Amino acid sequence: MIKLAKLIEDADASKFDKERIPKKLSATDPATAKAVATGGTKDGDDSDDVIKVTSVPMAVKDLKPSQTSMEIDKAMSFAIKAIIKDSTVFPGTNVMGGKGGDLGAFVSSDDHILDGHHRWIAFGMVNPATTFIVNKVGWPVDPILNVFNTITVGLDMAQPGEGKKASGGFEQFSGGSIAKKVKEVMASGDSFGDKPEVVKGAFKTMLGKSPEEQIEDEALATAAAEFMTSNVASLNFTLPPGAPERPDMPIISAGEGHVKDAIAALEAGEIDVNPPYAKGDTVEDGYKSKKPLIESVWKRFQKIANIKKNI
Repeated sequence: MIKLAKLIEDADASKFDKERIPKKLSATDPATAKAVATGGTKDGDDSDDVIKVTSVPMAVKDLKPSQTSMEIDKAMSFAIKAIIKDSTVFPGTNVMGGKGGDLGAFVSSDDHILDGHHRWIAFGMVNPATTFIVNKVGWPVDPILNVFNTITVGLDMAQPGEGKKASGGFEQFSGGSIAKKVKEVMASGDSFGDKPEVVKGAFKTMLGKSPEEQIEDEALATAAAEFMTSNVASLNFTLPPGAPERPDMPIISAGEGHVKDAIAALEAGEIDVNPPYAKGDTVEDGYKSKKPLIESVWKRFQKIANIKKNI
């Protein structure tokens, strides 16, 4: 019996040329990125560039970061929105019950989160056991991070100088920094516009209390900070070698349809990640993948069927 896995070979991460496709967004050449992002189906081999993406549930505590910087203001505000179940930010989410919904983020095969870092650490501060649905890619972070920066630029999701800003590193999530931020948002509200009373009610809920329960501010701030600090301490902050800062990370927005475009391109083998490489192809300006995910799956099924028929 012939095994189908032998008929269709997926892309091989060990054959990836890191010099050809750099890791940092700022180092990504737009012309090269466009050629790479459209060359996988023009290189004479329809299977050598296919990278599988699987939708799977993963707990926050089992994920690792892939960038060196985040903003505690944004993370704290996300945490508060998750606790109060703000459906405009986190639809269908119950962080206290451990349900994180669909993170809309990509995760490498070795469990490094490629985007959605602020949502990851926000839920980690409140409940590290929270489970998200993520898009798990069949390659490790080194070199899939390179590929996603090429997708970002090559499919016109963002350009090299448009990386997101960051205010600092992981030291922002130490005990003293979290305690300071907790007191700040209790006094002035969070950066998303939630008033102090809403923030205090959220912290009470986080601690298993009723939002209406009377708790002295100092005691509430201390308890909330200790709770969050303990949870953050349980997270895995192991970074991959050469981890970039936030401005050099991919920008793939679910709201803009980028996640679907990226999945379709990866599964259809459109990104020219393995030799042989396409040569001399003209790349249209403003190209963006319009291939739906179901089409990429159907294409692989047809190839399998044709091979079997000819055996």
